[in-house]
Amino acid sequence: MRLRRTAAVAAAVTVTAVTLPGPLTAPAHAAPLGSITVTPATGSVDTDPMFATATASAACPANYGTNAGLRIARAGTSQFANLTRVGDDGNYDAVPPTLRPNRSMRAAFGTTPITDGDYTLVIVCTGESAGDHPDVFSTTIRVAGTTWTAGGGGPGPTTGPTAGPTGGPGGSGNKQTLNMQVDPAATSASPSPTGTPGGGLPRTGSAVARTAAIGLGLVAAGVLIVRLVRRRRLA
Repeated sequence: MRLRRTAAVAAAVTVTAVTLPGPLTAPAHAAPLGSITVTPATGSVDTDPMFATATASAACPANYGTNAGLRIARAGTSQFANLTRVGDDGNYDAVPPTLRPNRSMRAAFGTTPITDGDYTLVIVCTGESAGDHPDVFSTTIRVAGTTWTAGGGGPGPTTGPTAGPTGGPGGSGNKQTLNMQVDPAATSASPSPTGTPGGGLPRTGSAVARTAAIGLGLVAAGVLIVRLVRRRRLA
C-alpha cells in the first residue's frame, strides 16, 4: 500500500524547467547597493564628456572605500567599458562617491557600435585589501538613435564587471524556473484492493464473511464425521 501511495504521489508531481538561451550562470549582482543619479539625465552618445557627474545613492560598504570605478556595458553583458579613470580620492565608504566621466559614450566603446536599447551604468566600490565589492550601484541608460536617457536603478550585470569594450549587444540575463504542482488527491490513501496479490486472505468485509462461512462449514462437517465414526465403533 505504501509503495502504491508513493508511486501515485510521484506521478502527480510535474516539474517544468525553462532555461533561456545562453550558459546558465547565477547573477553575481542580484542585490545592487543602490542607484546612481546622473547629471544631466540625458545627452548625446557623442558628447565629451558623456555627462557631468554620476553620484551613488549611498556610501560604499565599509572597507570598500579606497577606489571607485565608473563603467558602462550593454544590459545583460559583463564586458564593461571605463568612462573615466578609477577614482582614488578615498573615503568612498564614508560619503557617497561622485565620479566624473572624461570621455563620450562612443569613445568608451571604441570600435563597438552603439545600438538602440538598454545599457547598464555602474559604480564599483573597491577596498585596498578587500578588492571589488561583489555588488554595485547601478542605473539604466536607454539609447535611441544618438540620444541616451538615464533611468532608475536596475539590476547589476549577470557576471562581475570586466573593463574593456563590449563585444556587441547582449541578450537578457539567464534564468531558470522550476514549477512544481502536486495533486492533493494523490496524497490520500488509495482504496483497499479486494484481495492481496499472490494469494492470502481477502480484505473486504463481504469476502471475510464468505471466508468465515466456509470455515464454519468445514468445522461442522468435521464434527459430523467424528460422530459417525464413533457410532460405527460402538455398534
